[in-house]
Amino acid sequence: MKEIDFNFEGMASKLANIPDSSVEKKVETTARIFGVEHKENYISNWLAFLIDPARFGSADPLNAVLNLYFSKLELEEGGKGDNSVSEDEQVEVSREETLGLGQRIDFLITTDNLLIGIESKIHAGLHTNQLKKYMESIKNRAENNEEDKTSVLILLTPERSNEVPSDDFIHITFEELAGAFRELHFDYLNNLRSAFLLEDFVNYVDEYLKGGESSMNEDWAKFIGTNAQELQMIYREGQKNLEKFKDDLVSSLENAFPEEEWGSNAGKNTPNQFYWQLNNDEWDRFNIHYEVGRGHDESTYGFILPEKLRLTLDIEDRQAQKHFTETKVLPFSSISRQNKIADIEMDYTNEKSLRGSLDSLVEELRKWDEQYRGMINEAITEMSGENKGRQ
Repeated sequence: MKEIDFNFEGMASKLANIPDSSVEKKVETTARIFGVEHKENYISNWLAFLIDPARFGSADPLNAVLNLYFSKLELEEGGKGDNSVSEDEQVEVSREETLGLGQRIDFLITTDNLLIGIESKIHAGLHTNQLKKYMESIKNRAENNEEDKTSVLILLTPERSNEVPSDDFIHITFEELAGAFRELHFDYLNNLRSAFLLEDFVNYVDEYLKGGESSMNEDWAKFIGTNAQELQMIYREGQKNLEKFKDDLVSSLENAFPEEEWGSNAGKNTPNQFYWQLNNDEWDRFNIHYEVGRGHDESTYGFILPEKLRLTLDIEDRQAQKHFTETKVLPFSSISRQNKIADIEMDYTNEKSLRGSLDSLVEELRKWDEQYRGMINEAITEMSGENKGRQ
């Protein structure tokens, strides 16, 4: 393993003066400045930007909406598995989408697996059978789609609203949504525009819909303004260290099964997200592989180095997902495209501690593989036989 030259002491010293970002006071949001706080179309267009991964620059806000929905649905109907949207999915967000004669829903969002309809009501009320018509149209669209998407139906209102969801719609309040957004990372350093609009939306809800106090990271904004050059230097140093870290990670993975035919492929490789895949020819037939990496929502050390790495078994083939769901031979509560095996904490204290972290990751991989690889191979044999039978 290469010697790693991490200058964490210097980095920590430079970051020591980052201020507390919570400042309790009233804020002049953009909605108030332009006098559009009460205009539902303006607020909906604002929200459409936030939940569109291509425009916002991340799927975090959209996944925050989905997490709220599926957590509430789980309470009513039982677990529905992992339905989060990955960063590489094709997502389309439409406003005022026409569903049928006289039917125009506020948001219609299409992902690889979901068809999401959101009706937003801030001041106006629902019409008779409005949600029922939306439900029927969206479910018909989802079921008639070649990929048989899952329909997601959301009624979005302020807490004070008297509107009641019906016809498979799940109620989410603006206040709940703002709370979920507040938990996200406001990435002012790398995406100032989106971070501002996300935090300003939270402030809009707090200030206008809740009528309470809101907070703005004024001290944090000043700190960035006065230390921009030094922060960029820290970020560049972090990128260099990240590249060294990735090299050592790949070296460890390639030695996980040294006597066997496994390949190591780089997936997304950006400062904010990266992962590597371990696969073999047999598993590739059903898009099954091991994956190790840092997700976009994981916290970092010094802006960029992952505090932990996630080890997963990825099952991207629909037939394979269905097979493992029915046989229940794998130790997951539900089967999805990405199934967590373990999270490994990274210790950057010194070269020895980092090597220990990577060794722990490989040990977890080998231990899990020894217990379950045979079951996966048997499943692949069974699914291959089923496919031949259909021919």
